[in-house]
Amino acid sequence: MMLSLGYNRTLRYEDLDYVGSTEDAVEKNKYLLLFTADAATKKVIQFLTNKNSYKLIIAETPEDVKRELVERIFNLAIIDCEQKNQDGYELVFEIRSDGGRMETLPIIGLASSHTATLPRPGEVGLTEIVKKPMNIAKFGQELSKQLA
Repeated sequence: MMLSLGYNRTLRYEDLDYVGSTEDAVEKNKYLLLFTADAATKKVIQFLTNKNSYKLIIAETPEDVKRELVERIFNLAIIDCEQKNQDGYELVFEIRSDGGRMETLPIIGLASSHTATLPRPGEVGLTEIVKKPMNIAKFGQELSKQLA
């Protein structure tokens, strides 16, 4: 089965079955938080984070996101801002309003490239916005930049 993940990149699901060492990630407190309902996005981000020895925590609801942020210290959060019945921008606002370490947590927002105008990341509390469908190479570069 083929999976289209951007304008110039197509992968097979078999290409995404790489599993890196998460034990090392847990020992070094290297955590990433993901909130999206899109299965293809989850698979790609799992691949990229495992490849780079990060432990990916996938939240299913906004309440899960908030709970996880209290329970663990994350290096980065990735939030799909345009989901059915979920306003990711509102969730980011709530996270930022908690203050403390939430003010400086890097958050990458995922947004549809079909949206007429995307907000500037800083205006909505995001560190960066990545358009969907995502270009894997560019997204990998953005991950590296945020985690450096």
